[in-house]
Amino acid sequence: MSLRQHPDHGNLKVLENALMTSALTKLRNKYTTDENFALIASRMAPFVVFEALHDFPLGEKYIETPVASMKAATLDGTKISLVSILGAGQALLHNVRQTLLPWASESYIAASRDEKSFQPTLHYERLPEDLSDSLTVVLDPMLATGGSSSAVIQLLKDCCGARNIILVCIVAAPEGVSLIKKEHPKVRIVTVALDQGLTDDKFITPGLGDFGDRFTGVTPRKK
Repeated sequence: MSLRQHPDHGNLKVLENALMTSALTKLRNKYTTDENFALIASRMAPFVVFEALHDFPLGEKYIETPVASMKAATLDGTKISLVSILGAGQALLHNVRQTLLPWASESYIAASRDEKSFQPTLHYERLPEDLSDSLTVVLDPMLATGGSSSAVIQLLKDCCGARNIILVCIVAAPEGVSLIKKEHPKVRIVTVALDQGLTDDKFITPGLGDFGDRFTGVTPRKK
């Protein structure tokens, strides 16, 4: 598995791996059942975060192996905060923490997009006081317009002092990547795929539909 820096977007890295690409094809397929969609997406999430952290600086400590003493590389003591954008981001959070980063903290921000103006609104947040010395991993499966992700990143900066931020996605659109690059040039983006663009309704194309609806198996009622 490897990451390729996209030539047109310096802050974007696209995961290159046959297994992940094949799994994404199953997510894209409209005939994949909601049950299988949720299972595949949950299993993909730790691999994407795994690659997002592949060059994170390690500390050192002395340990005893069964044979000798040694100075070993470690992430022990490294503060990592996982921030999910509700509701789709919650789909990724549990399995990432359970299988990969059990010592990481969990935070949540609920965001929605107006279907006419396409502008984001943040409804609820549960965040720590200080993220200034943490690696903050924002989980948002679909980076479409980028409005919600950008608003969340700005909140993390303003309220928590977050400085080292990675945005992890399953699929991204060029429009969303460009917005994050413009408004948050130091934020790194890691995704499984960079798609063609957005439809008139601001859905990613070819995309995979509404991630949250397919993951939960619930289409929200119209109010």
